[in-house]
Amino acid sequence: FTPNLANPDFPNPYFNLNEICGSIGGPVPGSKKTFFLGSYERRWNLSPLRYSASSRLPGQRILNGDFSGVADSRKPAVPAGVVLTPQEIANNTVGGLGVRFITIPERLLNPTTRKFIDLYYPKSSLAAPVDSLGRLVSFAQNVNQHTGRDLVTARVDHDLTANDKIYGVYNYQGTSGESGASAGGQYPAFGLRNTDQSNHTLSGNYTRVFSQSIVNELRGGFNKQRLFVHAPRTLSDFLSSIGFSSSDITAYGDITGAAALDTFGQTELRITNFATISNGGRSVDRRLDQELMTFGDTLTWVTGGHSIKGGYDGVRNRAIDGFTANRGNPRGRVDYTGSNLDPFARFLMGQPGNSANYVQKLRGALDASNWEHGFFVMDDWKIRPNLTLNLGLRYELITPFIEKDDLLVNFDPNTNSPNGRRGRFVVPTADVIPFIDPAMVAYGVVTADEAGVTRGLINTDKNNFAPRLGIAWRLNEGT
Repeated sequence: FTPNLANPDFPNPYFNLNEICGSIGGPVPGSKKTFFLGSYERRWNLSPLRYSASSRLPGQRILNGDFSGVADSRKPAVPAGVVLTPQEIANNTVGGLGVRFITIPERLLNPTTRKFIDLYYPKSSLAAPVDSLGRLVSFAQNVNQHTGRDLVTARVDHDLTANDKIYGVYNYQGTSGESGASAGGQYPAFGLRNTDQSNHTLSGNYTRVFSQSIVNELRGGFNKQRLFVHAPRTLSDFLSSIGFSSSDITAYGDITGAAALDTFGQTELRITNFATISNGGRSVDRRLDQELMTFGDTLTWVTGGHSIKGGYDGVRNRAIDGFTANRGNPRGRVDYTGSNLDPFARFLMGQPGNSANYVQKLRGALDASNWEHGFFVMDDWKIRPNLTLNLGLRYELITPFIEKDDLLVNFDPNTNSPNGRRGRFVVPTADVIPFIDPAMVAYGVVTADEAGVTRGLINTDKNNFAPRLGIAWRLNEGT
């Protein structure tokens, strides 16, 4: 699809994958009871990405303020308040009437808009085919995605005594590079979203052999994943790139909120009849971090025909998600509306848009966590050499997720709201929960369900008992 008149440059698309790796292991020098293993792998990946073809991007002529190739009825009107010289009326307007532009005089083209166009709008040949509004009939472009990945593994085993053994394992994975999603909609010059991800896992185990029939295993570990997806530049960087001074940027932040200046992404621009320059979407500045801690213990006792095990497993989960932070155009949105090419001409001259939207206070990230507890006991009872009975019982207590800033909301369809309509929203906040006492049920202040409410969206289920029964029967003892 390239090169063509709309995109004369020919990017050479190709795939490239390179890897290096190595490992080392053995006994720790000077020790006969400690062993180690280490490995490392690095990958570089390059692959082409084809931007979606668009038929709503402006051709080079109208980007230059030249509407001579457009029918007179669609040429932009001279905005009210714009004063043209007699020579400009004669040379730059249809029929010398001063009503519609043929070309916008150079002096009226806004320098900030010109820089914006030069940096972020696709360039094309003046001979590229366009439609009745001067838009490119078809535009497509190849861009390259670069990613890298690191893998690290380290393990240490140590024999404390003949009956006491420990080991620890650490794993790391780091990934960075472009994620293959545009940060500016159909405008390649805004670049691809970047992905920075790391994953750390550490686990350990201690085994104690008390006797030939009693063994205890203690284990634990944690996992931390950090994921940050973002545009190549912050709002402040974007504004600076198109010529905003430091005082201009400060004034912009006074409107949108200064915190927005340091977030990744750009102002969204909507011009009627042309492809929107998007703010990058909800994932243009999104953190998604997850943490997991686990620990447990298992005691095994072998006596006679019984192999009895009992123990505990505990897990704490936590997730932080900034998905909602980009809702509602936190970096601002400007709309130029109207018919034909009127909105685009006003944009070229740097006139104010018809409307502007922004969110002055950024939404915080969701920070939720919960606990999982599991207790179990089981017995593998060998009744006969060829018959084993498996008996067990597990109890689980899984708490609901609790959000640090009480951002979780539920809907209760069975209660009427104060205005008499059916249904209400329930926000289980920390300020409300302590005042709900079970004794209030007796006085009819709250219901039994409300008395047991937690800061999660559901109450903890405390009846999770799971019995286990199994039989293993070997029909032919000789095989």
